[in-house]
Amino acid sequence: MRTRILTIPFPSSGYRYGDVVLNDGAAVGHRVSNGKEYPVFNVLALLAPSAWHTFEAELHAPVPGDIEALEALCKGEGVKVDDWTTSVRFICKQCSEGTPHAEHDEDGTGHWNERHRVGFASIDETAVHRVLEAWESDSRRVEWLELVLSGVKML
Repeated sequence: MRTRILTIPFPSSGYRYGDVVLNDGAAVGHRVSNGKEYPVFNVLALLAPSAWHTFEAELHAPVPGDIEALEALCKGEGVKVDDWTTSVRFICKQCSEGTPHAEHDEDGTGHWNERHRVGFASIDETAVHRVLEAWESDSRRVEWLELVLSGVKML
């Protein structure tokens, strides 16, 4: 089964937003997002690499509204963004090959972490820089930004 990746994978996976991959169609687990359950598949091969670059950044964002402002700027520039600090949770191997159990849920304290590891996907490298320059202020800043996976140049 062919699948297009529509999230921003961690760079260590070797995959990028927009890659088309092959999987065997056999779900190896499930995840729930916004109340909806989705199957999880293992990738067998990369069929068509995407032209999207993957960037990784560490940001200082004192309040949740800072990330919302970043997301709005990204949308305006056609840049995809994923706040890995809030959207990713680490689970055990058994749960990664099934459905995660409740012990992996957050502690529910609602504590805001000011440091955020964020992934960006963009075909235009300068768009990411424009977004971050517009986002920075006296209270919020980019600690570091790195291009971690370069997209395939399309003709």
